[in-house]
Amino acid sequence: MLVNKIWQFGDHIELRDRIDQKKLLAEIKQFDKDWHQYNVFKPEIKRFGLDIINESGELVPGPAVNSLIEWNKRYGTEWTEKDFTETTPVYDKCPEIQKLIDPIKGFAARTHILKLPQGGFFPPHRDNNWYEQETFRLIMPLTNPNPRPFRFILEDKTLYWNLGKLYAVNTTKEHCLFNMGNVDSLWIVVNALITQEAIEYVCNNMEIT
Repeated sequence: MLVNKIWQFGDHIELRDRIDQKKLLAEIKQFDKDWHQYNVFKPEIKRFGLDIINESGELVPGPAVNSLIEWNKRYGTEWTEKDFTETTPVYDKCPEIQKLIDPIKGFAARTHILKLPQGGFFPPHRDNNWYEQETFRLIMPLTNPNPRPFRFILEDKTLYWNLGKLYAVNTTKEHCLFNMGNVDSLWIVVNALITQEAIEYVCNNMEIT
């Protein structure tokens, strides 16, 4: 599979892409009232999303921050990752977001800022089945990404991150994350379409240490 060209280098790969996360956090303050529940089918879990790229370009609840499989089954729709192409005001009004998105716009599908308040978590799970995979994940931490009080575990390994840096993460492997602190944990999550352009971008922008 094409995406395996990335994972031969590891499952958690730091890229050269960097933004000023402090500036970004200040920029998104204007959208404090626009966060909505992340995965409306599990409202008991404290998680929130702020769309950067979605299906409409508007900051309204929709399929972009939900499980597409669950959404399509519940509402009889047929959304695929390729349907999410419209940038929202979060992109339009935040220069630091533009700095991140513009180089990857050709293959960025559903993209959002994820917020996990204290007690927010994702239980162990895998994203996509390898045989139906449309996208892979690019992830950037904006606040408190490292243990403790936050923990991101991929299989049996706790991951460590640099703030404001972009990572390619193999989330088809089992992973979980949880925020035990008293400060919101914020992350940018990009669903990147599996294309030759995307694979070449990642391979050409790996941080060499």
